[in-house]
Amino acid sequence: MSNNQKQHKVQFYLGDIGAIIPFVVMLVILVALVISGHKSAQNYWTAAFSGIVVAYLLCKDKHEFNSMMFRSLQDKMFAPLFLTFIFSGIFSKSLTIGGLAKGILWAATKIGVGPAFFPAAMFIIGCILSTSMGTSSGTIVAMVPIFLPTAVALGCNPVVTIGAIVSGAYFGDNLAPISDTTIASAGTQGISVGECVRTRLKYSISAGLLTLIVLVFFGFTKQVDPMIIESVAETNPTSLILIIAPILLIILVVKGVDLIPALLIATITSIVLGLVTGLITLENVYDVEGIVATGTTSMIGIMMLTTFTFLLNRCITESGAMDNMIGKLAGLAKTPRSTELLLIAICALIVIMVPSNSTAIVVAAPFAYRLIKAQNMEKTRGSNIMDGICVSVSGLIPYGAGVLTAHSLAISCGVMPETFSPIDFIPFNIYNILLICVFIFAGITGWGRKFTDRSKDDDQIEAA
Repeated sequence: MSNNQKQHKVQFYLGDIGAIIPFVVMLVILVALVISGHKSAQNYWTAAFSGIVVAYLLCKDKHEFNSMMFRSLQDKMFAPLFLTFIFSGIFSKSLTIGGLAKGILWAATKIGVGPAFFPAAMFIIGCILSTSMGTSSGTIVAMVPIFLPTAVALGCNPVVTIGAIVSGAYFGDNLAPISDTTIASAGTQGISVGECVRTRLKYSISAGLLTLIVLVFFGFTKQVDPMIIESVAETNPTSLILIIAPILLIILVVKGVDLIPALLIATITSIVLGLVTGLITLENVYDVEGIVATGTTSMIGIMMLTTFTFLLNRCITESGAMDNMIGKLAGLAKTPRSTELLLIAICALIVIMVPSNSTAIVVAAPFAYRLIKAQNMEKTRGSNIMDGICVSVSGLIPYGAGVLTAHSLAISCGVMPETFSPIDFIPFNIYNILLICVFIFAGITGWGRKFTDRSKDDDQIEAA
């Protein structure tokens, strides 16, 4: 828990249970809405808002509740996410209105690419980009507007394609040396990033190879009739010039430019190229149905749900309920096997309640360090389990940032309807599912587990 959260410990009726109930209310209503067929992002707002109402009723000090709500919007993770969503939507719309998908479709037909291997190809490309860029969100932003329209025009199942892209995006998020999760999981356990990546390879590659097999199977068995949508109604080789914009985005991020400035530069490039070639008109830029307006409004769903979720997360963290729950769970670790399975459960619990993988890693880090050290296991074991589970689970919850970004961009690029739900493609985030299975297998069998003398370790890292 941060110093800021320690200074503002909010009291709830029923104690820790009262702080958790609002989040449970949101999840229960969300599930009920999905089951009843109400699956759009706007429906999810109701679930989150209901949780906030319950939080207000259960909070003892209503003035402190008001202050807590404002503090949630001052979270260091909130503003970057909010701005990333906005600029991602505008960038996506510039490529959609410019017709890049028509150029990609033209190239695909010339090369002879079919739908059978397209999802697997999306996963491989996603792995390469995310490992190079170190960000799942940047990979999703770069790939969905380009390849999803092309995929459905070829006859690929759109939810399988989205799942393949998201899977590839999280591969690099888990493994890339420049990923914030890799850096956090290494630093908080007192090991080098290089050592972390080297020992993590076998888990990531195992899950990745299995993912490829599954996606090839889905590529052959889940094809659909080609969809004719406005953005891919015809082929146009001229629009291929817009591919410069996403390539530039990738180069900038790999070179260390922050994602938001990189998105701005890539968007400007896309619009200028479109204006020069006649693919985009000035009216396409400033009109109420143009790039900026529709690009921004297309992301309102994800922005509102993110806001509500941050408000609810604050109840759990500032009340101390999260720390208390994890502290009680830690007493269950008796053997190396039970310790690792418990760490998997703790990390999954944290991500479900704090749906940011890097933040979840920071929260879980002291527990991972303490549990792994108590069993004299190597530091890398805790780092790899923590990163793998936090990254994987964040890609399997409907309010995770990467999931919501893919969902909103799929709607924004004109492929999926407003009623499209993240629940529809989450089962096809195959890599995330299989990486969890790999670590559960490793925990049960001891695969990759190594022991060392931890008695002389510096415990200052544990208190960090």
